Amino acid sequence: MATVRQSVSNKAVWVDHPTWFETAADAMVTDNPKVLLGIKTADCAPVLLADEKHGIIGAAHAGWRGAYKGVVENTVALMIEHGAQSENICAAVGPCMQQKSFAVKADMRDLILAQGLENAKYFTSENEETFYFDLSGYLVDKLYALGIKNVENAKIDTYSSSQYFSFRRNTHLGLIKVPKDYPTQFSCIRL
Repeated sequence: MATVRQSVSNKAVWVDHPTWFETAADAMVTDNPKVLLGIKTADCAPVLLADEKHGIIGAAHAGWRGAYKGVVENTVALMIEHGAQSENICAAVGPCMQQKSFAVKADMRDLILAQGLENAKYFTSENEETFYFDLSGYLVDKLYALGIKNVENAKIDTYSSSQYFSFRRNTHLGLIKVPKDYPTQFSCIRL
């Protein structure tokens, strides 16, 4: 298995052997069929990618900050650099906080809108201070924009489903007492 020290970045790294938390990054790419890529999430989205024809896979941790910074684009670029082709890549956006649960403030919305006013479609609002962000829709559209047509979106809300861990839900319930001491989901992909 290969894992990284996730840091809410846009960094994607190439791995060719098993490694445990040695590198700070939020995505990995490999062509080694003996390496399982693993990404941890707790409300952010796991994005798993595969070009089976060319034997290249990728896994990304994509919360709103990483998505905004380009972690998905960098992961796909690294896959293509190593021989994948966007038309052959299939992608899955896994369980993450869905729009009905993902309340954000105007400053976050403004950052996303600064990338393009068309991004307004990822927000709904009840008032001028609180907005609800569609992270999985944002990620799916990023994948489409990269030429990836075969995309699955789990549309599973980690916040409202007790079957999944939600950092935000457990924080709201007062269940997280120690920073960085909480469970996560673990999403994996292998050739």
